[in-house]
Amino acid sequence: MSLLEIIVVGLIWGGLMIYFLMPFNLELQAMPNIAFSQVFKRNSLKLIFHKKAFLALVMVVVTLYYFWQFYGSIQVYQTIHGEDGFTIVNPKEHAIYYMIGTCIYSILIYILLVLRRTYKELAITK
Repeated sequence: MSLLEIIVVGLIWGGLMIYFLMPFNLELQAMPNIAFSQVFKRNSLKLIFHKKAFLALVMVVVTLYYFWQFYGSIQVYQTIHGEDGFTIVNPKEHAIYYMIGTCIYSILIYILLVLRRTYKELAITK
């Protein structure tokens, strides 16, 4: 994929992840004298255990499965058509790179959403 394609797919995929990870209920609880770590833990659990978070997990699993199957089919195509010796990089390596990148991107989105919600909640208490 070209860089522009990766950026566009990343923006769309990231937007869907943000939509799926944000709960419908955006009410923040104001609790005085609470530590950052406690608020962070509570918000991380809130973002994981709600209805739409399951869809985010399904989206990640389907994306990872798609990458593995797509690049696996390229390897099968090359074997069937006698193009094994012409490739410099194994297509499965590309699949692994895309899968690792997708996991890192989804974890980064999750952590940023938890931090955003935590800072909002701490701002209310002060």
